[in-house]
Amino acid sequence: MRQASRDLDNGKPDEAANAQGRAVEMIQRSINKIKLEDFILNEPQIADRGEDRDKRKQKEHLSNNENVEYQGTSSGGSINMPDSNKIKSASKIANKLYNRYNQEDRSLKEKKYLKNLLDWY
Repeated sequence: MRQASRDLDNGKPDEAANAQGRAVEMIQRSINKIKLEDFILNEPQIADRGEDRDKRKQKEHLSNNENVEYQGTSSGGSINMPDSNKIKSASKIANKLYNRYNQEDRSLKEKKYLKNLLDWY
């Protein structure tokens, strides 16, 4: 949360939102871990695993299968999406490259170069 506050002070709201999302996710993981530990201490449920061979039963706590670190929601997470202006700009550049590639007066060497650029796009 301190990092989010610093980012906001420095005029970086996107980075502040990311930092806040990470902080919320860490809090959620801690809560899940505490709940799991409390569950194990208070009511361990035991499940049979495997068959009764040689009168040996393998027992396992059901809660041991839970991956506490990745439970819950990822609230606060964010996805960095490119601005629509950047998308439009990239699209214009790609269209210009296509137009240049399709011009008949271009040399073979230049067409190969343009094709490589378009393949990368």
